[in-house]
Amino acid sequence: MQLSKSKVTEILGLIKTLKDYKQIAKYLGIKETTAERYVRYVKNNTETEFNPVTLPKILLLDIETLPCLAYIWGIYKQQPTFEQIVKDWCIVTWSAKWLYDNVVYSDALTVKEANDRNDKRILKSLWELLEECNVAIGHNINRFDIRKINARLIINGIKPPMPYQIIDTLKHSQKIGAFTSHKLNNLLKMLNKETKIETNYELWKRAAGTYPDKEDQQKAITEMLKYNENDVIILEDLYLALRPWMKSHPNVGLFSEVTENLCPACGSDDLFWKGNYNTMAGRYETFRCNNCGAIGRSRISDLSKEKRKSLTVSVAR
Repeated sequence: MQLSKSKVTEILGLIKTLKDYKQIAKYLGIKETTAERYVRYVKNNTETEFNPVTLPKILLLDIETLPCLAYIWGIYKQQPTFEQIVKDWCIVTWSAKWLYDNVVYSDALTVKEANDRNDKRILKSLWELLEECNVAIGHNINRFDIRKINARLIINGIKPPMPYQIIDTLKHSQKIGAFTSHKLNNLLKMLNKETKIETNYELWKRAAGTYPDKEDQQKAITEMLKYNENDVIILEDLYLALRPWMKSHPNVGLFSEVTENLCPACGSDDLFWKGNYNTMAGRYETFRCNNCGAIGRSRISDLSKEKRKSLTVSVAR
């Protein structure tokens, strides 16, 4: 939801005085996670010192799919062939939101479209966002969401969207730390953030038209859409928690015309320079971003020309 001008003004005042999510939440009588989202929205959607640069179009994305329907002769070691498939899988709902924005965009199949496995209409609306975005974020987006979307775009004869970069929070969580679980919901629980809406496989069966009650099928699709929309909201919390630790985050500074030093992760110019980062042939100044906590370095070595000439390196093995 969008915040009113009065609410934005109020939160701006609270940021300057309280500067703590818990205190702001207590003052407003809301959840701490909600207060965090309010502050995030205000900082990145108002013309203040908190938003000095133009950020790339970063899209948080999630899809839900209907399963294949096939004829099989049992449940033990079954490997159905393509000819046994009666109905192929398709995308039943999608949800997306721009980073820091409170508006969630989504679309869902009608009952007829679900029964026909016809997702062309909702793919067109999803394509519009992919065409506009510079970066797409998802949990397991590399192996699931994007490949599924691409397959259905091709099947439906829809042209590819313009190139965009991908941030897979699952891939990054596995690379960054040995978490007990890398599932989205479990990661959020460990981070004490809001979690998924509880559901089970029965919802997918109802949405797929397993039962003859069409009204219940439509209700199931609507429930799935709400489940899907919640997923992209909580995905933002996980992304922002992992972002300072990401070693290969897209450089958002490339999308700004600002000539000052900017944090490559969040685009802030509030940098604290401290220490050095050494490579085999160079030494670079390092900084910590006071906005998001990410660590970066300068691109130009601070070694003198004479030092660079005299520097030796080991032989590659």
